[in-house]
Amino acid sequence: MKTVNLEALSPKDITAIIDAVHRYLTQNGLAIITENIFLKPEALARRWELSISCLNHWRFTGGGPHYIKTGPGPRAQVRYPLMGSHGVMQFEESRLYHSTTHEYGQS
Repeated sequence: MKTVNLEALSPKDITAIIDAVHRYLTQNGLAIITENIFLKPEALARRWELSISCLNHWRFTGGGPHYIKTGPGPRAQVRYPLMGSHGVMQFEESRLYHSTTHEYGQS
């Protein structure tokens, strides 16, 4: 069985792979149960080379990507949606810059 390093893929690669899997499953009478993939904070921290503390701070201040909690209270697990209008990939794409002047909103 061939393995794929998901961390080495770009957002466009992942979307294309998921679309291909979805088409294959549909053609063979199967279905995907969920429409998204959710990352644990540890996986997102590795992806972005950040600390868990940074992600915690962003959740507290609202500065990071959207997330869900799997239950009530402070012991609920946090998960980050990978795809969609508020997903990690959209968050990444909204922060792509081609120059520092573009980054700071200058003309």
